[in-house]
Amino acid sequence: VSARLLVFASNSKLEVRSLAEAVISGVFGNALVPSDERAALQMLSRVLALQLRGREEARSLLRGVSGAFTVAFDAFVECSYPLHVYLADTLGDVIRTLVADDDRYFEFEASKLAARFADAKREVLFTADMLPKTEKVQRFLDAAANKAVSYCQKIVAALSKRLGDMPTGLRWLLASVHQCIKENSGATEARMVVADLFFFRLVFPAIVSPESYVLRDGVPISEHARYNLTQIARVVQSVSTAAISGSVPPALATVHERIDLEPTQAFLNLLCSNDRAASATPAVETNDVLTRSAVLMTE
Repeated sequence: VSARLLVFASNSKLEVRSLAEAVISGVFGNALVPSDERAALQMLSRVLALQLRGREEARSLLRGVSGAFTVAFDAFVECSYPLHVYLADTLGDVIRTLVADDDRYFEFEASKLAARFADAKREVLFTADMLPKTEKVQRFLDAAANKAVSYCQKIVAALSKRLGDMPTGLRWLLASVHQCIKENSGATEARMVVADLFFFRLVFPAIVSPESYVLRDGVPISEHARYNLTQIARVVQSVSTAAISGSVPPALATVHERIDLEPTQAFLNLLCSNDRAASATPAVETNDVLTRSAVLMTE
C-alpha cells in the first residue's frame, strides 16, 4: 500500500518528499528495528518495480529529484544509522585529510581561475616571476588534477576495502535494483543505475556535506575545503560513470586523462554481482536492544 501510494503521488505530480518521510518514519519507524528495516527495504523494491513498469529508460527516470523511488531512497538513507556508521568508518580518514588540505582551490578549468582568487592573489600566483603566465596557469591546473586523482583513488580504495562492511540491507537493495533493471532495460543500464544510487546518492552527499555523515566531531571546514570537497565529489561521480560508459565530462578531462578506471570497474563488478541475494528476504543487522510494540504518530 505504501509503495502504491508513493508511486501514485509521484505520477500525479504531488508532493512526494514529505509523504516519503512520513512513510519511512511513521509506518516503518525510521527503520530502527530490524523487522521495520526489512519491511522498508521490501517497500523500496516494490516502489522501483511499480515506477519502472512499462518504461525502459530507467536511469533518466531515477535520476530525477522528485521520483517516488529516488525520494523514498533518500528518506531511508537519511534515517539509516548503519549506513551513516558505514560511511563514517569508510570515508572518515580520507575526508579529514581532504578538509585539512585547504591551502589552494582544486580548480581544473583555466576559465574559472579568475573567479577563485582576488586580483592581488592572482598577481602573486600567475604573474610574479619570470615564467609565462600560461605556463604557470597550466602548472596550477596540473597540480589540482593530480590532487584530485590521488583523493579519488583513496576513496575508491577505501570503499573497496570496506565492501564487506556495507550494511546487508543496502547490499540487498542494490542487488534487487540491479536485477529489476537488468530484466527491464539491460545489464549496462542496470550497472549505471546501481552506480548512480551508490555514488551519487550515498557517497556524493557524504563528501559534499561531511558534517551530516562523516565528521560529527565539529571539525571546521574552510571555504577552500568546502569547494574542494565538491570538486572531489564531482570527480568520484564522473569516474563511476566513466568506468561503465566511458563518457568523460569536458570540464574534468584533465583529471580523467591521469586516472586509472580499473579499481572503480572492479568495485562496481563486485557491487553488481549479487543478484541471487535479491530473490531472498532482505537480510539486515540484528539489534537485540531495540524492540517495538507500538508507533506514535503525531500531527
